[in-house]
Amino acid sequence: MEHFVNRSAQETIRLQSIALDAAANAILITDAAGVIEWVNPAFTQLTGWSSAEAIGQTTRLLRSGMHTAAFYRQMWTTLLGGQVWRGEMFNRRKDGEVYVEEQTITPVRDEYGTITHFVAIKEDVSLRKRQEGEIRQLSLYDSLTKLPNRRSFDVMLERVMCEVREGGGAALLIADVDDFNLVNDTAGHQVGDEVLAALGDALRKLLRPSDFIARFGDDEFAILLPDVNDCEAFTIAERLRHTAQATPIDSFHVSISVWP
Repeated sequence: MEHFVNRSAQETIRLQSIALDAAANAILITDAAGVIEWVNPAFTQLTGWSSAEAIGQTTRLLRSGMHTAAFYRQMWTTLLGGQVWRGEMFNRRKDGEVYVEEQTITPVRDEYGTITHFVAIKEDVSLRKRQEGEIRQLSLYDSLTKLPNRRSFDVMLERVMCEVREGGGAALLIADVDDFNLVNDTAGHQVGDEVLAALGDALRKLLRPSDFIARFGDDEFAILLPDVNDCEAFTIAERLRHTAQATPIDSFHVSISVWP
C-alpha cells in the first residue's frame, strides 16, 4: 500500500510539473527575498531570459525603470502581509523592449505559516492595451482633425460648468466655416477635409494651453475658454477670426464666423 501511495504521489508531481511547463502564461517561483528559483518555458518566451540566466537573479532582472519606489513598496507590503497582489506592470525583456504585463503574485507558506516563496503568473497584455488605447482614441477624438470630438467636448463642458458654478469665469465660442459647401462643390470632399484639418490645427495653435477645442459638427469647432471675462473672450474670438481669414489654407482663403 505504501508503495502504491508513493507511486501515486510521484505521478501527481509529474503531472503538476507537466502542467506548469505547458502553461501558456509565464510562471516563476521566487524565494521570500525575490530570488528566482524556477521559471517555465513561457517565461523565456515572454522575457527572452532562459531559465539558466534567470535562476539565481532577483526579479529586478525585469524592471523597466518606469515605476516608482513607492509602487514596489506597496506591492511588497501586500505580499509580505500574506495577501495576493494583482496588477499591471511595465517590465523589460532581455532585448530591452518594454511591455505591459498583467500578473498575479501569490505568497506560499510552510507548515508553520511562514512565507517561503512567491508564485507569479504573468501575461503580456501590451497588444490589448494598445487596442484599448486605439478604441479610446476613436471614441474621444475626431479621426479627421485629430481634435477631441463632441463626446469629449460634453465631458469638458460639464467640468468647466462645475468651475463656473463655484465662481469661476468661462466662455464658449462656436466657429464655423462660411460657405463650406462651396469648397466641397468646387474642389471636392478630399480638399474640404484637408481644409478642415488644417483649420483645426491653426485654431488650436492660437489658443492658450488651458483652452479646449473640439470638432463640434461637420464644419463647426467648439472652443471652451476657462478663466476669461466677456471682454477677453471677445478679443480671443476676433483674433481667431482674423487669423483664419488672413491665412490661406490649401489655396483657399477661409472665412469663419465666431460666436461667443
